[in-house]
Amino acid sequence: MPNYYDVDAILAEEELVPCSTNFDFSYLAHLDPDLHGTGKHYLPEGSRVKLPLWALDKWASLDFVNIGIPRHYQRKARERLEAAPSEVNLRKRNERYFMAGRFLVDLIETSVQKVSKSAASSRRDRLEQVALEAKKLRNTLLKTYTGERLRQTLDWSLSSVGDDVTSYTNQLTEMERRLFQSGAVAATANLRWRVHGKSRWLIRSQTDNNNTRPPKNARPVTPETEQQENDNKRQKR
Repeated sequence: MPNYYDVDAILAEEELVPCSTNFDFSYLAHLDPDLHGTGKHYLPEGSRVKLPLWALDKWASLDFVNIGIPRHYQRKARERLEAAPSEVNLRKRNERYFMAGRFLVDLIETSVQKVSKSAASSRRDRLEQVALEAKKLRNTLLKTYTGERLRQTLDWSLSSVGDDVTSYTNQLTEMERRLFQSGAVAATANLRWRVHGKSRWLIRSQTDNNNTRPPKNARPVTPETEQQENDNKRQKR
């Protein structure tokens, strides 16, 4: 699991994951909205609930629940993302879409590996199907983050200095926003150097050249002139 002290990782683990219970759980009826107000205190087997990633870590590895995949990570969402990655507003889905997706894939692969060894054949088939979906999700996340969407983010960050790009950055995840800001800072620094830094360098070069030039009225020093100056000094004495 991610670093405990990483704020982004903590927030990414708040991603709600659909799952179904394999046992009856006492005093967990509050997890199912359909059981509110019924007076029941236990969560029946087969209940469909949504739990955050951080709560599913142990439950999934102990085979207490069957993990599903959130809608914005499922096949249709992946196909839409692969078709036009730069047109999808990922921030609306999850501010930490890539990080949460990676945690979800890691959780599914780890839990399937542990549970499938002792699971029945019918159950093993379902686990393998979920693992296959997780593998496809990993590939989609990798292609999206390192492909056209990344190129467009870098292009905008380097070529939009001084422009209002709020409408574009509002569609970016936190990771993409930081990458965009890094590119914008680099582009701004380069522009300042081209406008101010280069001129200061030219002024300094001219100053150095002026300081090394001889005076306008200076005569060239030769052995004859040096001897004449020495004779003049002796006469003055």
